[in-house]
Amino acid sequence: MHLDVSGELHLVCQRCLQPMTWPVAVKTELTQFSDEATLDEAEEQDEDLEGMLVDPALDIDALVEEEVLLAVPFAPRHDACEGTSGTADKADKPNPFAVLATLKTRKAED
Repeated sequence: MHLDVSGELHLVCQRCLQPMTWPVAVKTELTQFSDEATLDEAEEQDEDLEGMLVDPALDIDALVEEEVLLAVPFAPRHDACEGTSGTADKADKPNPFAVLATLKTRKAED
């Protein structure tokens, strides 16, 4: 069974919490087996094989949904977020180690 899904998902960036689109391109080849013993033997011989048992009540929609969910990153983020307030705050704060170094030199002078 060949599964080929492509499109875009509308997700939320976990860094800036703004909407983002995520391209999806899933290509999977599932091999169906009539019994579990044959499936186990084939998977032992080929580690890359994706096998499943033949099921007359196979829910194709659920299978496609599962493959797409596996392709979604755990925490989607933009490569570079625009207008995030967190980066501006960091630039305004002095480095705490630099502040400690100035205190150390002041004590040495006294």
